[in-house]
Amino acid sequence: PRPREKGRTGPPPGGRAPGGRAPLLCRHLGSIRDALDGKVFRPAWLRDLLLEVAWDNRDIRDRHLEFFRGVRFLPAGEWGRSTDWDNVLGYFGPEDRFLNLHEDLRSRPSRLREDLLVALGESLLGSYIGQRRWIRQNGARRYEIVLRPARERGSYLSDDGLRTYLRLARMVPDPSDARVFGITINEDGGFLPPGLLFGLLFCWYLTGRGLTMEYEMTLLRWPMKSLIPLHAGDRRRKEALVRFFRTEIFGHEA
Repeated sequence: PRPREKGRTGPPPGGRAPGGRAPLLCRHLGSIRDALDGKVFRPAWLRDLLLEVAWDNRDIRDRHLEFFRGVRFLPAGEWGRSTDWDNVLGYFGPEDRFLNLHEDLRSRPSRLREDLLVALGESLLGSYIGQRRWIRQNGARRYEIVLRPARERGSYLSDDGLRTYLRLARMVPDPSDARVFGITINEDGGFLPPGLLFGLLFCWYLTGRGLTMEYEMTLLRWPMKSLIPLHAGDRRRKEALVRFFRTEIFGHEA
């Protein structure tokens, strides 16, 4: 590829190298461009931004871009996103398969890139939830999801892969119904829903950034022998999550 122009932050322009051979990085860039063809970007420069993000994070593959059909900013009045779970300003809407970004991100370029990656990560799960519900149980709350049939999900993950991920995300399968997964928490407690966690992990794995996941993964910095059994078990689960993303999402060896 040709050197970047002064002030340029995105991928280098260009096509083939001298002699007509396409270097690996140019092939990568070409596959990303092809994957974005036909998608809707509002405004249009979001396409260039996503191209830059994919260039800067080479673990992103064209296959990762198959599960959304457009990217757009939403004004504050149309955001309609509950802040009960998080303050992330990007998410995937399975109803119309758009990556939605809050308009406040226009003036926050670093945060824009991170929240775009979160939304992109969420899109890999597709429309996997057919129903969600809260059930109150003796001073506790149980959050349950009912999975759509595998053929209706439009997901990057196989059925086995999705079920493995949900278990790692602390969602427990219902022994009486294979499509139901749930988690029980204290009345005043909280947790990261599996879709949001997936997006945050996708961004963190690629960039190493994201305060939520930096906090969540702090246990990985501690030697196992210094942890009590409860924390050691949580560390093993987090290691398994990282391994899952390394192998199942980004295709690296364990």
